[in-house]
Amino acid sequence: MIDQVRIVIEAVTPQVDNGRFPLKAVVGDSIEVAADIWKDGHELLKAAVKWRKVLPEDLSPHAPFAPDLKAKGWKEARLLSDYTFNDRWFGKMTLDEVGPYVFVVVAWTDFFGSWSEELKKKMAANQDVASELLEGVALLERTVAKAKSPAGKQALQERVDAIRAAKDSLAKAQLALSPELAALMEKHDPRFDLQACDVEIPVWADREKARFGSWYEMFPRSCGKDPKKGTTFREAEKRLAEIAAMGFDVVYLTPIHPIGTTFRKGRNNTLDAAPGDPGSPYAIGSPDGGHDAIEPGLGTFDDFDAFVASARELNLEVALDLALQCSPDHPWVSEHPDWFAHRADGS
Repeated sequence: MIDQVRIVIEAVTPQVDNGRFPLKAVVGDSIEVAADIWKDGHELLKAAVKWRKVLPEDLSPHAPFAPDLKAKGWKEARLLSDYTFNDRWFGKMTLDEVGPYVFVVVAWTDFFGSWSEELKKKMAANQDVASELLEGVALLERTVAKAKSPAGKQALQERVDAIRAAKDSLAKAQLALSPELAALMEKHDPRFDLQACDVEIPVWADREKARFGSWYEMFPRSCGKDPKKGTTFREAEKRLAEIAAMGFDVVYLTPIHPIGTTFRKGRNNTLDAAPGDPGSPYAIGSPDGGHDAIEPGLGTFDDFDAFVASARELNLEVALDLALQCSPDHPWVSEHPDWFAHRADGS
């Protein structure tokens, strides 16, 4: 069977790895979308970018979805052709909420525009346009049949009846080429041969601070004045006002989890820890817990919650370092040995 799809949409941008991963944007960004769109013959085309917000679970990082144009929530903006770049079409979309989106590029034949252009040319050449007018009326009647609103059907049908009732070809053509009919056809265009690009391209829209923010890195245990004594969250909390006054947006904490004792490092990164050396916060895990626990020397979860609340009052956000390192003392080493690589000696 001969493939009936005559419209080609390719080289859609922007996207990451053919839609395998979401591209990143910030709410309010005007994202320029472009695509190569073409078909055989001389008919005119129309194109648009469509986008919608989706639920996070609807996005797959490994298998882009085929376009679902029947889904709810699609927004649309037209793409325009720039013949400086041959068949490259350009447009823009704006994302107005934080979260995941998908977009697609669609195109269809502008049957009414193509017919109007041909009619104008033949009239300018003083050719007989009786056949073209019959074709135009047939196209209008097809559009009436596809119109989704009763008001649209009625308005289009009135135009068809007026063209049929006109006394001669000139009068018929003038009605057919009127701006009013063109506007109606634009509004009720049935897009008979609508074609979409191959996949829905994922986008993640983030807040403005995802683009830029001033981060202050804090070792919470090192916020006191006594170098021989580590500080707690409650004590580190007292530094937040000073940090906010310097204009920072985010307080970034190095790992706050329990620290292992096996192979613990000493001062200045030495390999032998002296008694009382607290170790590196990146050697995560001890009998006190792992990534889901807090180093006892820093305090409790209530202390951490109070630290975050104080930061929020100062318009500061708190970011945690997601470090994947595990000390040999980490509970997961014994609870989930299959999560780790093992040397020949069993370590």
